Amino acid sequence: MEYEDEEGIGGIIEDAVLFAHDCVNDFRYEEAVSVYKLIMGTTFFAEDEDGGCDRIELDLQEIVGEKLTGINLKMIALEVLYSDYQTVDR
Repeated sequence: MEYEDEEGIGGIIEDAVLFAHDCVNDFRYEEAVSVYKLIMGTTFFAEDEDGGCDRIELDLQEIVGEKLTGINLKMIALEVLYSDYQTVDR
């Protein structure tokens, strides 16, 4: 299948990732984890213009795989782990 991002969802995801990255840099780890969890937990829907399926569900990994957004999943995973580690009481 071929996907198009007419609504600009990929850009919105990129903006949210940049915001979460800024939170990490500003030591706002809990806020970064919350934003990353929202990004990773969101299900995206696509409409089938050929009439086969009404709605197709895509997760973040599929959005990245289809090159609808230019984020780096490995960087996100590392920042989530680091931020979560920073919020744990020692």
